[in-house]
Amino acid sequence: MPPANKHSRHLSRAKHESPEWQKEISRRMREMDAGKKVTLAELKRRIAASGL
Repeated sequence: MPPANKHSRHLSRAKHESPEWQKEISRRMREMDAGKKVTLAELKRRIAASGL
């Protein structure tokens, strides 16, 4: 595996292990469990904010 891929995989894994990421995922899971829906407009806003 090229070194660049190892580095980006490490950064991705580190992000997903951060307390902030875990807190956000927990919030999303609670919303899903509660049946909270996301509108298309909200989804577009979230995608734009995330830089995807």
